[in-house]
This record gives sequence, C-alpha cells and structure tokens, in this order.
Amino acid sequence: MKLRGPDEIRILKDKLHAAEGELSIIKGIGMNSPEVKEWKNKVEYLTNQTTVLKTAIRKAVGQIHTLKYENDVLNRKIKIAEDWVGQLREAGL
Repeated sequence: MKLRGPDEIRILKDKLHAAEGELSIIKGIGMNSPEVKEWKNKVEYLTNQTTVLKTAIRKAVGQIHTLKYENDVLNRKIKIAEDWVGQLREAGL
C-alpha cells in the first residue's frame, strides 16, 4: 500500500492505536477470565495438598523408623529370653 498523504498516515496511526488497545484488553481479560481464576485456584489447592501430603509422609517415615528401632529392641529381648530359657533347661530346671 502506497502512502499518499498525511490523512493516510493518520488513519494508519489510528488503526495501530486501536489494535494496541484491543490487544491490551484481550491480555487483561485473559489474565482475569473465569478460566484463569479457576486454574489459579486449582494450582493453589494442589500446592496446599502437596504440602499436607509431604508433612504426612515425613511423619509416616518417622513412625516407620521408630517402629523398626522398637522391633529391633524387642527382638534382642526375645533372643536374651530364649537364651536364658535354654540355659535353665540345660541346668535341668
């Protein structure tokens, strides 16, 4: 398109400004649309759930370690008791 004068330049500038304004509106609506708000809420919910689950997993792992330790202690006590019973049997009691 060959420019023929200041009127055409003014028209093109007006079209450019209108297009920029529409683009700005589209961007604004996109970030505030119900869909984007819903996605943001879901991301926040899932982030919170992840934090809760991580905490629960840490507690469960701690309980597992505690139970394993207690199990080892009880196994040692059983072994001592079995040895003691064996010694009593050998002594004829």
